[in-house]
Amino acid sequence: MSMHKQVLSAGFAIFFTMCSAFPVVSQTVITGGISNQASRTTEYAEWKKLSRPPADTIDAQNLRIWFAPRQDGNCRVRINVVDSAQTPRRQVLNKLLKQGYYNLYWDKRDDSGRLVEPGRYRYIATSGCGYRYEGKLTVSYRQWERALHLTPDTTGDSAVVVLQVDSSRIPVTMWVQTPDSVVVDTLCVSRAFPVGIHRLTWAPERQLALGEYVVRLTAGDYIAEERVILKWSNR
Repeated sequence: MSMHKQVLSAGFAIFFTMCSAFPVVSQTVITGGISNQASRTTEYAEWKKLSRPPADTIDAQNLRIWFAPRQDGNCRVRINVVDSAQTPRRQVLNKLLKQGYYNLYWDKRDDSGRLVEPGRYRYIATSGCGYRYEGKLTVSYRQWERALHLTPDTTGDSAVVVLQVDSSRIPVTMWVQTPDSVVVDTLCVSRAFPVGIHRLTWAPERQLALGEYVVRLTAGDYIAEERVILKWSNR
């Protein structure tokens, strides 16, 4: 999935992450909106041009929630995912947002943290400023996707990830890379972990720059990523 950064006059971009089942798990928020100096005609043309979703992979498109509320000031935006019976399954968002362009990716989980069944879903975005938008979502799973779960370690901000394995004999490969996809270390190659929860600590033999890295897991055609923070105790 590629990330496309669109820029508006007087705007700024914010990037943060969500868990998901395809390689890049980024959420993009672009705010600042329409330039006050532009004419109404130019404003409307600029808005229409930039309020289209960015190009993406099919996997990402199937789980993408894209909305572009056009209001003055902050408004509370609620986004809910419902199934084919219109039963609410996940509240993705409930917060005050500025005018702007918002791009999110659903992690296929319900409000209890469980993966939902494959099928078609819809997201409904509404705001207190009168904005409403609905879109389609499609959930499918790759081989072993529901048998592996990669999460950050909750005991501290360190280079540790937690791997939960629910099925045996899955060949897992994991490596560490920089945020711009440069591989710096390998944790395991085609290793079959037993069923259970495993804490994996990344301890590089050579000193690397402090900061953020990405642990990438592959099993067959399933890919997952988790971000870790590298710290050196002797610095």
